[in-house]
Amino acid sequence: MGGFADTFVTRVPGQVPLSDYVAAFYTSPVFKAERLILRLAGHPSTDDDAIAVAQGTKDRFAIWRDPIRTQTELLMQEASGATASWFMVEPGSEETTLYFGSHVRPRADGSGMPFLFKVLAGFHNVYSHALLSAAARRLRAM
Repeated sequence: MGGFADTFVTRVPGQVPLSDYVAAFYTSPVFKAERLILRLAGHPSTDDDAIAVAQGTKDRFAIWRDPIRTQTELLMQEASGATASWFMVEPGSEETTLYFGSHVRPRADGSGMPFLFKVLAGFHNVYSHALLSAAARRLRAM
């Protein structure tokens, strides 16, 4: 069966480049909690790593590898390819629309979505919204 995908959207004043958005997202206090968990699992990362990925000078960040990037979009894939995070900016005349999405592939054996994802699906929705909101707050404060 198919996988899972979602998209969250918000707007911020001004013209925000993709690099600023991704850096604000990955260095936000909300995401730093996830980075702590990833560090404990053996996948450390720093704010400098986050900024380097955001600027396109590094292609690895915690569990994500080999980003796919355009001027306005970034797709960060988890090393196994099971999950991905998508970022997009859409500049307007006075504001920028920020998009954040996730994708989870079903198990390769055809048994559907991973059990842990099923259990955490509700949390994922709340957490994704919190992540986007935290990035937007950081960008508004710049």
